[in-house]
Amino acid sequence: MRTQVVGNGSDLARVGFALVGVRSAVRRNLLRRRLRAAVAPLLVELAGHDLVLVAGHEALELPFAALCAGVADATGRALDRLRRAPVASTADNGDMTALNGQQR
Repeated sequence: MRTQVVGNGSDLARVGFALVGVRSAVRRNLLRRRLRAAVAPLLVELAGHDLVLVAGHEALELPFAALCAGVADATGRALDRLRRAPVASTADNGDMTALNGQQR
């Protein structure tokens, strides 16, 4: 299971699922429902972020408690990476006046 998290500038959490290798629509829908239920307790912590959760067909075989633990662990690690990421510097962007249609 992998996750990607970015800030979304609002006070809501948005969650998307990418299901890899799950060919049957019935199994995809089952996995999506299980992942939604596993993410639900984390929505308060995810407020202000967009989360994409990537899961494969192996996630269907996990007991629900293990799936919840895996989702919580992967989400926690992604949030930690986001918080530790250095802030991009704007010092080297050069002259920005051309973006506004102005010329010097």
